[in-house]
Amino acid sequence: MIKLTHGGDIYSAKERIDGPIVDFSANINPMGLPASVRQALCDSMDAFSCYPDPLCRELVEEIAKKEGVLPSSILCGNGAADLIFRVVWAMRPRSALIVQPTFSEYEQALSACGCRIEHYQLSEQNDFVLTEEVLDQIRNQTDIVFLCNPNNPTGQLIDQSLLERILVRCAACGTLLVVDECFRDFLDQPQDNTMTSWVASFPNLLILRAFTKHYAMAGLRLGYCLCGNPPLLERMEQCGQPWGVSVPAQIAGVAALRDEEYLNKSRELILAERAYLKESLANLGLPVIGSQANYLFFRCEQQLSEALEGCGILIRSCSNYRGLDESYYRIAVKSHADNEKLVAALTAVLSGEPLSASEENTDAPAAEPSAQQPATEKSAEPKTEKPELTAEEPAAEPQPTIEPLQTQTVTVTVEDAPVEQPEPEDDLPLKIPNQDVDTPPSAEQKKQYRSLREKSKKYDWEGEEH
Repeated sequence: MIKLTHGGDIYSAKERIDGPIVDFSANINPMGLPASVRQALCDSMDAFSCYPDPLCRELVEEIAKKEGVLPSSILCGNGAADLIFRVVWAMRPRSALIVQPTFSEYEQALSACGCRIEHYQLSEQNDFVLTEEVLDQIRNQTDIVFLCNPNNPTGQLIDQSLLERILVRCAACGTLLVVDECFRDFLDQPQDNTMTSWVASFPNLLILRAFTKHYAMAGLRLGYCLCGNPPLLERMEQCGQPWGVSVPAQIAGVAALRDEEYLNKSRELILAERAYLKESLANLGLPVIGSQANYLFFRCEQQLSEALEGCGILIRSCSNYRGLDESYYRIAVKSHADNEKLVAALTAVLSGEPLSASEENTDAPAAEPSAQQPATEKSAEPKTEKPELTAEEPAAEPQPTIEPLQTQTVTVTVEDAPVEQPEPEDDLPLKIPNQDVDTPPSAEQKKQYRSLREKSKKYDWEGEEH
């Protein structure tokens, strides 16, 4: 039998639980599907009998407007997971770096193509925050790096200046950096925590986004990626079916992108309810770690999952994440009524009291922010000006053309992997262009990057004319 590893598995839960279920195991917007999307789907049902547009033209145009990128930098897929598999199969990387704990699909896709995986383990003592030590693990032989920001399941953000240093390091090593920003829109300041402005300047950067969580469209399956590398996007398109994004998904995506009010209300709700849940868990002796998106990550020595299922509540055990054990849990931020039920159930479980009938689950509509809800969390601290970053070019030895690899996967830990620091060939610096809205992306940076790639082509499709 296939082992299911993700949250949101209400179908298996229905086989174990009688009655209604409140699902805290999937980090989906508690406001539910936007009314604008519902209406758009109802008004366009006649179009469902047609094949989808394989190029998602209308949807791509709307994404380009929202993200401020060229339409040629966008590829849509059947959710972000689809695009993770596509980029891996398009590149067929030999060596990859994954920061753990994190979303399991990165490792699953890499293992499927026989890639050697190095795991960089985040420190529990440092609350699972990524530090600059990861830079030493990105080497000439590293073909692809996956980072999740904010990370799943910890909800920790990667410092923006560190992300930029990682990007430069990857460029110098000819490494593709994949930044998963699927939970970005739930952040208090989403525009301050994105790598979108670097897409045009760095062809080795690919950003993942999805409609799944933000717009409560998990069942429709819709995601997209941003990348300024047309040959790579074309390869990714060839690695999937021609009609990977359905007609309903494309219609829903267009309607959702035009509904700014929905996202703003969602952010207000998440901000208030996240504060309520953090305070409630702290009062129960369960301090929250990270958790800057629409989910909370915490530790509890007492087993919670089965006990909470007894009152129809699902939470996400993190025991199957690399580097975590059964004492770690993740819960979604939901409506105030649902959150109150969870807190009441947790209180009873932790005190050893039997759950009363009043604590059993009943369906409740999603709640919008109100004056009765708890105060919002503290605003982010003012940002300080960041110094200009540079990275020296490491030596790059020519790589052979990639041939199909065996399906056997070799997984190594960072401790077992030799740390090889490449020697620089010359003093050519790689400078990050200033993020100035009035200044276009640096053509010189792109030229430098391409020059490096010419010295060490890693993939047989590089250099093709498009």
